[in-house]
Amino acid sequence: MRRAFALTLTALIVTGCATTLTVAPPTAELQQKFADRDRELAALNRWSFTGRIAVQATNDGWSGTIHWDQLDQNYSVDIRGPVGTGTARLTRTEQGSELRLSDERLFTGRDARALLVEHLDLDLPVDTLQLWMIGRLNPTLEKSYELDDSGRLLRLRQSDWDIEYKRYTHVGKLDLPEKIFAHNAHAQFRLFVDEWSTQ
Repeated sequence: MRRAFALTLTALIVTGCATTLTVAPPTAELQQKFADRDRELAALNRWSFTGRIAVQATNDGWSGTIHWDQLDQNYSVDIRGPVGTGTARLTRTEQGSELRLSDERLFTGRDARALLVEHLDLDLPVDTLQLWMIGRLNPTLEKSYELDDSGRLLRLRQSDWDIEYKRYTHVGKLDLPEKIFAHNAHAQFRLFVDEWSTQ
């Protein structure tokens, strides 16, 4: 049953995600819209969302619900439903990172990404992911990207990940991602946001 689940999930995730990102440079006008939008997003120091996530990594896959709370550079991510773990909470503060599983096992360290790799066999660049989630890119890393007519990210390649922004939703005065597909050579995920909050 688990193999059938993984195969079905793989089919759902791979569809529409297997193409290579090749994009033309944005025009000066779109670049300006993007810069203006990025300044607004950079001022967003508190946000959260609740949604659904499906992940395929190597030969294993799972789906579940996700709740992400962000305050400045600190975050707490709750995922419910991953195969083999039940519930996982990843937290990062100035003091470090910790990963708590549903059986109450607690793992700590400085690097949140390393905790995911070591204990869940899941390699996600979570510190950059907090930018991608709100439609920003990491300015310190190499990137190529495509913008829509409003200066919002449509496609982004960064840290060996290809990210597609399938849909945005209005949240106050901002447009925030509602549907994100992403993949690299080793993993893929789809994120569907059900509710955003910027309070």
